[in-house]
Amino acid sequence: MASMFKQKLLKAGRDFNYSMAVKVVGGAAITEGQILYPSGSQGTFLVYSPSTGSAATTTTGGRLLIAKHDIPNGGYGIGLPWKMVTGLNIAGATGAAVYVDANGALTATAGSSGVVGRIVTARTGVLKFDAVVLFAPESER
Repeated sequence: MASMFKQKLLKAGRDFNYSMAVKVVGGAAITEGQILYPSGSQGTFLVYSPSTGSAATTTTGGRLLIAKHDIPNGGYGIGLPWKMVTGLNIAGATGAAVYVDANGALTATAGSSGVVGRIVTARTGVLKFDAVVLFAPESER
């Protein structure tokens, strides 16, 4: 079968890689940057819902993704298996583990979620939103 993409059009990703993106159906209203887990299927598409940080929504049942953009409940959207997330106010040193909180957001506070990323650049102050995190669940590396 012939490739649908010309090789010269495929480029390496910098903060995310579109060639690894997954088209999903929203199992609830999803906001950009929320961590998602597979919660079912609809036809040939996986249904992804926002993670609650519990072990059931982060460490069991499939690949975690991060929402590239807002996805309406029942609508289609893009989930990414890894992404460089910027503009965060996360406490922790460079290299520190990152987890999922109860709202499906990234946090440095350990919980039951398991490690889903690492701090690449630490924030410069308490109220500074300049931390950079690489979302890349360690269970999938």
